[in-house]
Amino acid sequence: TDGRDPLATMQALLLLTLCLGVLPEVVRAGRSGATTGEVLLYEFAQSQCAAGEFTNGAAGSQPALTLTRDTSLTSCIPGAVGVSSSETTSHVGPNVRSAATWSEVLDKLKISNEMTIEMWIKPLDASSGLKEEIFTIASESYESNWVADSCSTHDTGNGWYDLKVEQKDSKLLVKWAGQAVTKSSATNQPEACKDYSPIINIPKDGDDNLIPFHFAMTFGQAAAGEVASQGVQKVYINGADVAGEFDISDQNFTPNDSFHADYHLDFFSSEFLHHTPVTDNFRPWPGNLYLFAMYDKVLTPSEVAANYNAKLGNSLPTVTAKTITINEEAEVSSGGHYSTPDWYGSAPPVSDLASFDLTSQVKDADVDTVDYPNYDGSAAAPTLWVGSLPGFGNLYQNDGTEITATDTQIVSNTLKFRPVLNSNGASVDTFQVYAKDGTTSEPSVGLTTITINVTAVNDPPIPTNEVREAAVLVGVLTTSIFDLAGTDVDDVGLTGGYISAFPAHGELYAIESDGTTFGAQYTSATADSDGDVQVGLKVGYKFTGDESAPSATGFLTNDQFTFKLYDAATTKSKTATTSFEVFTSLEATPVSADTFSCTEEELSDVVLKGNDQSTENRNLRYRIDSLPSHGQLFDPVDTTTPLAIGDIVTAEDVHDGSAYPGVTIKYKGEADYFNYPTVMYNTSTVNGGSALESFTYNAVVASATSAKSLPATQQIKVVNVNDETELTGPSGEIAIYALNAPQRAARTEFCAIEANAENVRCTTNEVAQITSVYANEVDKDVDRVVVHIYTDKQNGRFSLNNDVLGLADFVSCNIPKIATGRTWTCKGDGSSDAEMKFLAQPSDLNRLLHGFEYENFVQNSWENITIVVYDGIGNDEGCQPEAEHTNAGSIRSGCFITNVTITMRVTEYDPESVTDPTDVCGWLPNCMQLPYQVMLGMFGAVLIMLCCICSCIKRKCRRRSARRKEAREAKKKAKLEMPEIAGRDLEEGVRDNRGGGALHGNGFKDIASKGLGMAEGGLSKAKKTGLGGPAVGIALKGVKMAEKKLNSGGAARRGSKETLIPSNSPSKKNPIRQQSGMSEKDEEVAKLSDP
Repeated sequence: TDGRDPLATMQALLLLTLCLGVLPEVVRAGRSGATTGEVLLYEFAQSQCAAGEFTNGAAGSQPALTLTRDTSLTSCIPGAVGVSSSETTSHVGPNVRSAATWSEVLDKLKISNEMTIEMWIKPLDASSGLKEEIFTIASESYESNWVADSCSTHDTGNGWYDLKVEQKDSKLLVKWAGQAVTKSSATNQPEACKDYSPIINIPKDGDDNLIPFHFAMTFGQAAAGEVASQGVQKVYINGADVAGEFDISDQNFTPNDSFHADYHLDFFSSEFLHHTPVTDNFRPWPGNLYLFAMYDKVLTPSEVAANYNAKLGNSLPTVTAKTITINEEAEVSSGGHYSTPDWYGSAPPVSDLASFDLTSQVKDADVDTVDYPNYDGSAAAPTLWVGSLPGFGNLYQNDGTEITATDTQIVSNTLKFRPVLNSNGASVDTFQVYAKDGTTSEPSVGLTTITINVTAVNDPPIPTNEVREAAVLVGVLTTSIFDLAGTDVDDVGLTGGYISAFPAHGELYAIESDGTTFGAQYTSATADSDGDVQVGLKVGYKFTGDESAPSATGFLTNDQFTFKLYDAATTKSKTATTSFEVFTSLEATPVSADTFSCTEEELSDVVLKGNDQSTENRNLRYRIDSLPSHGQLFDPVDTTTPLAIGDIVTAEDVHDGSAYPGVTIKYKGEADYFNYPTVMYNTSTVNGGSALESFTYNAVVASATSAKSLPATQQIKVVNVNDETELTGPSGEIAIYALNAPQRAARTEFCAIEANAENVRCTTNEVAQITSVYANEVDKDVDRVVVHIYTDKQNGRFSLNNDVLGLADFVSCNIPKIATGRTWTCKGDGSSDAEMKFLAQPSDLNRLLHGFEYENFVQNSWENITIVVYDGIGNDEGCQPEAEHTNAGSIRSGCFITNVTITMRVTEYDPESVTDPTDVCGWLPNCMQLPYQVMLGMFGAVLIMLCCICSCIKRKCRRRSARRKEAREAKKKAKLEMPEIAGRDLEEGVRDNRGGGALHGNGFKDIASKGLGMAEGGLSKAKKTGLGGPAVGIALKGVKMAEKKLNSGGAARRGSKETLIPSNSPSKKNPIRQQSGMSEKDEEVAKLSDP
């Protein structure tokens, strides 16, 4: 090692430790000033004693001879170094023994032939009269034929010890091997070893008490020129040489010849004692062993004195375990102010806790044991510290400061402890302490447990303050019985109670053993000196207050009473309060709306029910608390005056022994109101459906109607009664132009271009969009209705708006349905139909009928449109059969038929819309799509007209040419004849001309008559083929034209004046010549005869 470099020294020591593989425990010699050079040194340190093993503390390279103590036979000395044994009975093995043999020690002794043994000891008994072994170098076993005093000899190898120090009463005896012995043939026993008896008188104090003392003995050989008798072997007591007391003779110490290497060091006893009964004068030594040392040399007297003066190493304080007993509440004394019940139930204040002093548990022989070798009365006393906290309770300093952390010094070694409230029993809690040396501050070895026992103390019961959640209903026993609640922490059990204050609005009664029957009333007349009335653990409450003013919830008042409890020890508890709310026992009990039903707009029965839960079953009446939203209530005694809020129904509801049957009132809903059924024909929720009708009412006592129940809600189911559908249409007539084929085609093309969608319609002057048809139905689409649209002449066509066409059902009724009894079917598809019939929801009728379109091909005609709505049941009447009404909730009383008629006036074709047929359709038949018979008739009529015109013109031209020729001749003749003759001839010529016109007219009439026949044939064919309006209209026009021409044939011209009407005249589009004063027929003739 390098003293100048501590770090290098530390590294060297660490390296040495690693090389050795283990760092043995070395206990530094605690004593100071003793002679060094020990071969063995056992200071019996407290930590080693606690561990049960003592290592050799000698400095240097000495034998590692470890002593092991039997912890069942030995103990550590409180507050001191050393080991103690009070065991005096025979037992197996020694109390303290070396684990290995002393061979290594013996090797050292054989070299020096010297030995010194040293001990600090204290006998605990000096009066047994038996030999008690203190220290022995002995065998592990013995031969049973050798007696206890047989010592070993080198020549025979017999015996069982090499050296022993023993006590007999107040004397110490030392024996060792080395003397030759011979066996006695008579006893077969060896001669006893040399016995230096008496050797030592054991020291005592002035009071004859045994005290610790220092013992030393040296062994050696006489020097050259000396004899052994001069005292080579010496004994020292407390540093003083007492060898002069002994007869040492000529003994020299020769371990080579007499000591055995396989022997062990034994203390307090040896193996021999296990086999030797106490009656044989041997037993283990009772005493304290503080120190043992062995040298392989003879100590001088001064060295022995130095060892004695060195005393022992510093001892650490020890703390002995203790059990502390406190009462349950940990107060200073049992009872005290805790006899007052109010103190129980909460932890006592720290100032009231009992304290306990642990000073007596702390031991430090250095300062508190007068006869201890190291005793110094002026040394600082050890201090006490908390090593672990209690597991459950609280630990306090004596001044009340709570200890919340370990390693806290206990001031004055005094503590207070508060256990968990109401806990009791043995070992209720524990905590641990340790001590620190007053000089070195070194802690004691390990922690010492302090155990807390808690003595049970009878606690008064603890009553429970209760704010009862369940209301007390007046007169209802099940809600009016109270348990006096509380606990008894001692598990003794609650016995009864006391009423300290009665309720303000009621009375208290005893409860019989059945737990439900009210018994005698409790009154203050039986109160004790404290003003308490003794009662059972159950009491009954009877309300005696005012029931006339309950709140809107039925609440009457709050009430309460105070009570105490007592246990088997009749100890009263503190006071507790039970408070509660009192409610009326009356209740309105509405029945289910499905129990009865009301009919729409009819006066119907509604049953009101209630209950009086009290045992009296008082007669009831019913008060209206709120009114229904969609109807009125009536008292059966007056069905003309509606009931108002606050009115009380006249009839009484009398309990029949098992229940209240109820009282009937009347309900009538407002017009068209219903709330059932709740779904439509298709199971969808009713359009604009209503919740169940409801109102609230109270049950009141018939004899005291101010006492009322909580309001309850009665619901009413109002069943729908089917109403007819209202239908309105436009007043007066609606005029439109007739629609010809070219116009229709042009309009179709125009609409398609404008809308860019073939399904979108547009109207012109020839199409009526009827927007003033309205339907109203109040049954919220519970059922569907049948809609029928047709005309009286079927000249026109109908179309529904494509945007809403899907709302009309033409499919589900397109064929008869035998299963349901429906014989009628739907008609049309909603587009260009001469007649249509379909199903629809009433709420969809306005969209379906508002704006439907009508068109007609027959000009100058009249037609009536009829819209019929069938609502209800009845196949024969046109409604759906009852079997097809899937909604069974409605009341249907037949088939309601509602209709509206719209008059349509169809004029001639729109003049502004007439176009050349070839411009639109290519040729007329293609455009008009008429049957060939009609077209042939029309062609024939036109051909006849052209032939007549041509014939007429031809004849007229011939006659005119003849007349002109005659006129020229006449003129010529007139020039030759007399003027008179010329004038007469001219007059006759004019007359002849008129006659010719008539003749020509008669001829035209014959031709026109044939054309008329062909036209009428075409008209008949058009009607038979069913082409309808357009074809019939055109054929009809041909007939009229033929008739007109026929009637005008042969007519003569009248007058001589003519008026030319321009072609753009607003009255006529085409030019005609109009004769002044001519009739209409003459005009037509004039037209035909005009060249």
